[in-house]
Amino acid sequence: MARSGDRPEYFPVLFVQPYAGNEIAVGYDTASSPTRREALQHAAATGEAIASQRITLVQETSGQFGILIFQPVFHHERITGKRELSGFAVGVLRVSAVVEKHGAQSGVELTLTDPDADLARQPLYSSLGGRAQPVSDFTQSRTIPISGRNWRVVASPQPGAFPVVKTYSYAGCGLCLLVTFLVAAFVWDLLGRRLQVEQVVEERTSELNHALMSLAKVHSGLEDSEARYRRLVEDSPSAIVVEREGKIVLVNRAAVEMFAFDAAKDNEDHNLLEFVIPERNEVAKELIQKLYAQDGQVPPREARLFRRDGSVMDAEIAASSFLHNGKRSIQVVLRDISRQKQDEAQNARLIRAIEQAGESIVITDLDANIVYVNPAFERISGYSSEEAIGKTPRVLRSGRHSKEFYVALWETLKAGESWTGHFINRTKSGRLYTEEATISPVVNRAGEIINYVAVKRDVTLETELQEQLQQSQKMDAVGRLAGGVAHDFNNMLMVIMSYAELLASKLSDHDPLRKYTEHIVRAAERSSALTRQLLAFSRKQVFAPRIVDCNSILAETSSMVRRLIAENIDLKCNLAPDLWPVKADADQLVQVILNLCVNSRDAMPNGGSLILSTRNYQVDQGFVEIAVSDTGIGISKELQEKLFEPFFTTKELGKGTGLGLSSAYGIVQQSGGYIRVESAPGQGATFRVYLPRCLEAIPSAEKPVSKPPQAEPSLVLVVEDEEALREAIAAQLRGNGYTVIGAADGVEALELLSHNPGISILITDLIMPRMGGRELLRIASQKAPHLRIMVMSGYADQAFSVEDCNGCPTAFLQKPFSLNTLMGRLAELSHGAHAPSHA
Repeated sequence: MARSGDRPEYFPVLFVQPYAGNEIAVGYDTASSPTRREALQHAAATGEAIASQRITLVQETSGQFGILIFQPVFHHERITGKRELSGFAVGVLRVSAVVEKHGAQSGVELTLTDPDADLARQPLYSSLGGRAQPVSDFTQSRTIPISGRNWRVVASPQPGAFPVVKTYSYAGCGLCLLVTFLVAAFVWDLLGRRLQVEQVVEERTSELNHALMSLAKVHSGLEDSEARYRRLVEDSPSAIVVEREGKIVLVNRAAVEMFAFDAAKDNEDHNLLEFVIPERNEVAKELIQKLYAQDGQVPPREARLFRRDGSVMDAEIAASSFLHNGKRSIQVVLRDISRQKQDEAQNARLIRAIEQAGESIVITDLDANIVYVNPAFERISGYSSEEAIGKTPRVLRSGRHSKEFYVALWETLKAGESWTGHFINRTKSGRLYTEEATISPVVNRAGEIINYVAVKRDVTLETELQEQLQQSQKMDAVGRLAGGVAHDFNNMLMVIMSYAELLASKLSDHDPLRKYTEHIVRAAERSSALTRQLLAFSRKQVFAPRIVDCNSILAETSSMVRRLIAENIDLKCNLAPDLWPVKADADQLVQVILNLCVNSRDAMPNGGSLILSTRNYQVDQGFVEIAVSDTGIGISKELQEKLFEPFFTTKELGKGTGLGLSSAYGIVQQSGGYIRVESAPGQGATFRVYLPRCLEAIPSAEKPVSKPPQAEPSLVLVVEDEEALREAIAAQLRGNGYTVIGAADGVEALELLSHNPGISILITDLIMPRMGGRELLRIASQKAPHLRIMVMSGYADQAFSVEDCNGCPTAFLQKPFSLNTLMGRLAELSHGAHAPSHA
């Protein structure tokens, strides 16, 4: 087969059988061959093979004609089921060759006509050479249908073919019979030959039809293959560029979009090097030369390329070379990875942020299997990444949360919502810690949950500080209540004690009523001890700090502790050498140690060990730690939260007031320290007292002060809003030779001072209605700078400074106090004690 000339015609012929001269066939159109066009249109309309009217073939001589048979070839769409005309397969029937093969040299004249054609175009072939065909009784005709047209064959014997002898002899008759038989045989042979010709024509037509159908299938296959290839190239998401002889000859749609080709310049010549950035131009040029030299491939690699608009993009490219029509071509497949590079950079930043985050980040699959943990998780939980991945977060469970807690968590997550809350988890080493966590589902573009991510922060310290703050706030509130109660109770005790002392002073030593008054005084003193404990808890008791050595205090206190505890309790002291000094009230510090030891004793009814220890605790400015440890029954977490509350006790009724630990708490807080407890049921308890380190040296012991002299009688102003207490103090002062006038508040006291310039001593309470003691002291000391001032208060935190009294001699008494104590302090004050002292 030879390809025909490449020229667009109405019905182009793609291939022709190379009979001599047929190579020039290029197609058929209306102008050159209306006969052929008519047959082609008929074949296209019917979809069947159609024979044309007669045509003059290139190979035939003048007056000899042939027939063209056109078989339409259709392309069927697989999706829509429609068919589309692709072209025609053409067969050439040389009439002369067929007739001469089957009818020549037979002595019979043959004529082939097309009765359906115009009169001028009906003759197709005649062996008469232009002579008229003789008609005789021996002339036979037959109509033969071929490809939609009828062809008429007429056969007549040639003149003289059957000579006649005109004798009627037997020989003549025999000869005639013989001739008749021969003619009949010839006619029979002619008819046989005609049938044979028809059979051959049918066979040839069938073969031609089969060949045409095969050619149509091959052509359809080639078209389908080419269409699939073009669709594959055009629809490819990757850009495809083909260069041949240094010019780009093909770009697909993705390449046009990727490189921003300008439609107005599509006819310009381009080459691959135009899109390579300058610094990579030499490398690209070398690769292209290698591909042009021989078939080869360039594996995928990343490169930076120019677009037509001058912008730069990142691309992944692969190239190969191949031969096409004897010319080497280079095919380049490109994928724009600019967005991918940006995403990779963003992901890298995100990964670095996750890796360096202080919060632990855990990612699980839908079955809660861990697929990723960051270094913070490893640091906090103690589990390495290799140990955690593949397991579930259940490895961290502490058992502190109920089953319902986790069910509610998973219901929230599976509903596509985020969950926020706190976990109490357990590290690999067994330590419990608290985490604040936010767990969120991760969904894909279809909205389906594919992962869960948890961002967790260790808030153990914050939780402890919050609990301590809440405990401190609660204790402060309780302390204020206890201080207020103690203040009011102190005033009542002062009244009881004062009148009991006044009553006792009027009775003789042998009076039976004296015994009753002594009981009243002792009960009041015991009640005063309770108020002192309340004030210690509320940090409102009188506080006289000095620099002390805790080791010395524990050494002195251990003998007292030995007498307090049972014989089945082993007492040990572990005192650290070179212990830092602290500034605290030594008597109150002893009270703290004794209260803690008594508490430990009661926790060991069957005996055990009690250990007193000290050490330097280096944190912030430094603390001294005093620890009291026992091997008793221990304390639960719930009880530890209430342990330092006043009046809270786990002891039986009548065996404890619940003020021991609360007063210890208040004393330590007032000293600037704090107290902690470490305990668990069955594991004993350790109370740790932390007192701030003092950088001053411990002073040497002072010599005892001699007994103060007796006071001289003077005019005294007593200012007290509690009338009964005011009258009791006045009665005691009058009994000791003082002249006394009284006032209920500061306003009344100022009026009395202005009308009685002889007042030399002012005894006043600090908390009073209308005008309190501080304002009274400030004004009175200015108006009467000769005053000696005695200040009373049930609140230790209401202490005043010397500046409030403008340099007047001043003393301070903490309620409740005995009247004898009052008289002694007045005597000291009368002899010029200028600094405010406390009792």
